[in-house]
Amino acid sequence: MPVVERHDLLLMYPVQYEGLEQSPHVVYTGATPNQQMLPALRWAFGSLRGRRYFLLGWDSVYSRVAHAVLRDEVAALGGEVAGEAYLHPASPEVAGVVRQVADSKPDVILNTVVGDRNVPLCRTLRAAGVTPDKVPTIYFSVGEPELRNFSDAEVAGDYAAWNYFESLDRPENHAFIGRFRGRYGPHRALSDPMEAAYFGAHLWARAVEATGSADASAVRAALRGRAFDAPGGPVRIDPENQHTWKTVRLGRIADGRIEVVWNSEASVRPEPFPGTRALGAWRALQADLAERWGGRWSNPHPPAGVPG
Repeated sequence: MPVVERHDLLLMYPVQYEGLEQSPHVVYTGATPNQQMLPALRWAFGSLRGRRYFLLGWDSVYSRVAHAVLRDEVAALGGEVAGEAYLHPASPEVAGVVRQVADSKPDVILNTVVGDRNVPLCRTLRAAGVTPDKVPTIYFSVGEPELRNFSDAEVAGDYAAWNYFESLDRPENHAFIGRFRGRYGPHRALSDPMEAAYFGAHLWARAVEATGSADASAVRAALRGRAFDAPGGPVRIDPENQHTWKTVRLGRIADGRIEVVWNSEASVRPEPFPGTRALGAWRALQADLAERWGGRWSNPHPPAGVPG
């Protein structure tokens, strides 16, 4: 963001994130917390009867802020945070975190872990008796491509919250998948960030056509309020915060696929700054992490016993 602002450019950002950001130089096509995490938590509270939640994340700005947002919502719902733990980027160890999960006896795990560490984490949870039939997990960073790294038995019965899934039965999605696999191979899987990058490119192209110029400042202005019928459904760029109105979906994992069990039906307005705290409080949380971690996006301090 500082780079595109300094050079008066435009960034199309297609990944779900923790919020607490807004820039006239960035168009956010990924989800804000109220378009992914919070609806999933509310669904779990009602449909899974979850009252005790374990927050399991990566020691990063994303997970730390996401967990703060989730904590506020758990409290508002009358639930309880049974525990919270973070995997460290410098350590492959997951057993200690799994012990914390098992000992806390939660009803539901809310997982913000990003990347391949989800695989040993999941397998260690299963070995400890933490299984989807007893304690389901809702993933916020695992989609169809990541499922290729698991066996069906390891994750069947868990859930994933996104705006887009491959399984959506829409003509626009069938055409999108057909074109993608025709170019990149029939066995390739598509993800929510890939769909968000795709429709972001189309929105940008339409803004260029409308202005007759690829100048960043002109395109930024033309993108505000612009709409597109994306594979996952109609999207629109909010003219005030430049995030995207999107449909929210929750899917259940089975047979290597994610089948939608709930959706918001209508597009949800993006809210990059949750209303549970004042803007100054959110800024203070960001500043504290930046000070502790020297401006890095994840914790640079290795845990005890891990070489620095």
